[in-house]
Amino acid sequence: MKVLVTALMATTLLAGAATARAQTLSFNLTGKIQASTCQLTASYTALPTTPVSLFIHVGSRLRPTTVNINVSQCDPAIGVVHLRYSGPADSNDATIFRGIDGIGVHLSVFPDASSMILPSGTTVDYVPTKGAFLARVTAAYYQTAETVAVGKFATPVTVQMTYN
Repeated sequence: MKVLVTALMATTLLAGAATARAQTLSFNLTGKIQASTCQLTASYTALPTTPVSLFIHVGSRLRPTTVNINVSQCDPAIGVVHLRYSGPADSNDATIFRGIDGIGVHLSVFPDASSMILPSGTTVDYVPTKGAFLARVTAAYYQTAETVAVGKFATPVTVQMTYN
């Protein structure tokens, strides 16, 4: 009888094993490989000391100074670099960067003074050659009011880089 019960249990277990279900699971993996970022450097740029007598009317634009922004060590996979310039605006003219009362700073893409860079943000596209390029802009005093002040000023210009 013991043999019969043991045999019956073994048969039941085998029958249960034969009816077990299998499951398959799939999952997706995602990832992103991106190019290395370029390096940005710019040196301190001082506009020339200028006599107040040269500011004769609103809209006077004086002596542009070139500002060089060196972009280097760009990954070869980077096709276009976008530099977005922005900063505080003059209180009299929102298209001009802040300077001193009555005098702001007109920023433009070198060498075309009509390609203005606006304080609210202007993006300029560049194509690196051999992983580098020189982004050049000009900065010039610009009279924004009839009455102008004398003194020193410092205006921060932010350059934000994106690329594709």
